[in-house]
Amino acid sequence: MAWQSVPVPRLEGVSQEQFVQHLYPQRKPLVLEGVDLGACTSKWTVDYLSQVGGRKEVKIHVAAVAQMDFI
Repeated sequence: MAWQSVPVPRLEGVSQEQFVQHLYPQRKPLVLEGVDLGACTSKWTVDYLSQVGGRKEVKIHVAAVAQMDFI
């Protein structure tokens, strides 16, 4: 299988409403810049997630193909 490069659009300042109504339903790759993700970017450390998650089992998915759909 030959890999091919596909351009990925970069969007800045997308609102939550724009994302939910217009971008997410397309299910296409995007790079979102300048989006406020809230406290998760500083709060979700390995220590924090181990404390709140405890011993809950989680699944991690790694795929060799880009066309994976997680619906």
